[in-house]
Amino acid sequence: MCGIFGYYGRCENQDFLKSKLSLMNFRGPDSSGFWTNEVSVGLGANRLAMVDQNKASNQPMVRDGYCLVFNGEIYNHLELREKFCAGLTFDTRSDTETLLRLLQIYGKRILDELNGMYALAFFNSGTNEILLARDKLGKKPLYFIQEENQLLFSSTIAPLVNEGSFELKLEAIFNYLRLGFDPIYGSPYSGIEKVAPGSAQLFKQDAIGRISRCEAKAAAMVGPTPKSVHDVSKLSRAKIRSNLRDTLKNAVEIRIQDQSNIGLSLSGGVDSSILAILLKELGADFKSYSVHWSDADKSRYNEDFFSAREISRILHIPFNEVNCPTPDSLMHEIDNFIRAVEEPNNNATGISMMWLYKAMSKDEVRCVLTGDGADEILYGYSRYNVINKAFEIKKKMFLNGLGLPKWLNVFPKFSQSAVIDFDSWAHWHDTFKISAIRQSSYLNRQSQMFAKHDSELRFELLNRFLPIDATPFSRMAYFDLNFWLVNESNLRLDKVSMFHSIEARAPYQDERLISQFWFDVREDFSMINNKQILKESFPELNQLPILKDKKGFISPIGHWMRRNEFEVKEQIDFLRHRGLLPRIDTTHSILTGGDFKKIRGLWTLIVLARWLKVMNM
Repeated sequence: MCGIFGYYGRCENQDFLKSKLSLMNFRGPDSSGFWTNEVSVGLGANRLAMVDQNKASNQPMVRDGYCLVFNGEIYNHLELREKFCAGLTFDTRSDTETLLRLLQIYGKRILDELNGMYALAFFNSGTNEILLARDKLGKKPLYFIQEENQLLFSSTIAPLVNEGSFELKLEAIFNYLRLGFDPIYGSPYSGIEKVAPGSAQLFKQDAIGRISRCEAKAAAMVGPTPKSVHDVSKLSRAKIRSNLRDTLKNAVEIRIQDQSNIGLSLSGGVDSSILAILLKELGADFKSYSVHWSDADKSRYNEDFFSAREISRILHIPFNEVNCPTPDSLMHEIDNFIRAVEEPNNNATGISMMWLYKAMSKDEVRCVLTGDGADEILYGYSRYNVINKAFEIKKKMFLNGLGLPKWLNVFPKFSQSAVIDFDSWAHWHDTFKISAIRQSSYLNRQSQMFAKHDSELRFELLNRFLPIDATPFSRMAYFDLNFWLVNESNLRLDKVSMFHSIEARAPYQDERLISQFWFDVREDFSMINNKQILKESFPELNQLPILKDKKGFISPIGHWMRRNEFEVKEQIDFLRHRGLLPRIDTTHSILTGGDFKKIRGLWTLIVLARWLKVMNM
């Protein structure tokens, strides 16, 4: 919906705000607005008008000494008006005005009532305080720099990087090499932080100009409640199916309200096909889009496309084929992706997404529905089945008074199946092992720091949030949700879609759906394995050619790199010179060997090299 920027504790003018917002015009091409108190506070916003497009809804929005800039959508804002603002007169139908009034009356407490996605800055001139907050799943980014006497914040990194001399944050690079992204709430730059998902940070300047920060609302992790996992719903299977369908349908409905020319990212799998079914049922004005690699070396890269095209034909949905580039433009495509996401990210699906959203933008699509989050929330990954099988083996042996054979722990998937700490979760996502990363000369010198970093993660997750009797597959889904979805998938989705001035909305991440599903069925593996209960809720799927092993717009990275071997070697040499090269085989042997994990590792290194160059690090 928007790109926001602001400062607190320094004296600037609207030209300063305008110059910063110009660096992210793509996040809000419809209007730009600025507000300052002419002393020490300035807020600005670029608006992508999705709700109530009249000028009165533009930002910043100022009322009675309060000022709000806000990026996102609050889907239940009209309900909140009725519930909390009875008797008040509103000038617009926008969710921005609703949120401003609610924050004015109730403060940070109202954040728990919001169903939507948001990153906001709210200034109270009466107390001279500024509040920064984000939604629980981190669907909208918010970066900030806090120094002794000033605060700067922004929806993207670009407006912040020239405000100081920032060094490379080695923890972030270490995590990227290990996992393909950084699971911590920060940035690759030392000194540039992120507001943690679900948190609210309150900043206040004292009489001599020093700025203090307090955690007005602690970061919220999404997942099992503190109750025992055995304290679950006793609803019948039929009722659970009915509730799931009704909740998901409403989640779609509120996300397309007042929208036309809607895009659907259709991959041919269960999740996006259900969205197509519901959009048809709701009579929405929409069309589907899917990616086609005409130059791919293997047919599996286009299985999603052919399935999506056939599903669209059966459901009578206008279908759009998005043809993606040949490998000759590889480095150019990586560089564009990096400019969009701003952080190192090895998910090659991002390249496909760049072309997908570019095509939608050309068709003047502004609102897109996606199935993002369904696999993490509804237990869609095959690893959950593996972990559950290992759990059942251990449980049976324990009940029969048998000890586990030591040879079982030789198998990594079995030994890490308990998911008892960060390392055992990370095992399922590893790109490079820690031992390989520490072979890089620069990162090896930081080994003690990284060991401490991981220990802190284990403590925070296991002791503060997880029920003590949570099952291993529930733990795995919980970690995936709060690490992978929040810090990789949602970040990539927002950055890529908004880079093309499109707002992507994910109905499966509706707060009501998450809380209902995790409470009703989270420990009944017969219902959650392979999304069984979701499939039962939509029998129409039986009439569609749904892919059993959906790929999700994967990109043919091995083919690309083989066609660009000389440039690939250049990137590896660059990392070797910087001291950031883990232990790997030779480039040629990886490209000709056919080991996908090694190919993915090589791709991870190329993206890192290009990121360092594009971002001038």
